[in-house]
Amino acid sequence: MQEQQTQAMALQQPKDQKIYLDLQHSTDWVVVISVIASALISFIGFLITIYIVKKSTESQIKSNKDLIQSQEESKKMELETSYHKKWFDDVVECIVEMESSVSEWAPTFRGVNLALLKEKERNLNFEINHNEYYQNEVEKFYNDAQRIFRNIKKLIILLKIRNILSQSLECDLLNVQTLMNNQLKCITKFEDGSEENQIIYLKNLAIADELQKLLNSELNKFKKAA
Repeated sequence: MQEQQTQAMALQQPKDQKIYLDLQHSTDWVVVISVIASALISFIGFLITIYIVKKSTESQIKSNKDLIQSQEESKKMELETSYHKKWFDDVVECIVEMESSVSEWAPTFRGVNLALLKEKERNLNFEINHNEYYQNEVEKFYNDAQRIFRNIKKLIILLKIRNILSQSLECDLLNVQTLMNNQLKCITKFEDGSEENQIIYLKNLAIADELQKLLNSELNKFKKAA
């Protein structure tokens, strides 16, 4: 009876052992799968972190780029505004200077021209360089004319910079300069320059009016562009 029990135990033990080994083997796979799953989750988390950091960096870079571009555009606009303001100020100064100077020069010159003609009628030997008053007046007219000529030259350059100087306007400006030179010759030759003097005066007013319209047009263009 005892021998049979021993034999039964011997036969059962291998089965128990086999079950034990299967359970151990199954547990090992669970651990491996758990480790792999944990590693995979960590890796996925790492990738997500990298993606988030990348997107955040790209967004920051774009934001910085947009800011820099905005600052550059703002700076460009400031420079353009400053340039346009300087140009407008210079043109206005030239227009005012020319209108006032020529308007004053023409009638004053006319008065001295007529006075010299009368002096010459009274005394055929009369010479300007022998009379200090008229000598100073003629010298003043010459200096004022040179200043007006420089202003005309500057005005022409300013208008050409913006490519808004018409051929007719340039001819009118240069014509004023030519007429004034002729006037200076008239006064030293004791010739009557009344006709040209009147032309200078009227042409100066017409030029000033045309320049004012041109300036207003440019100002409107700049406002629309801004």
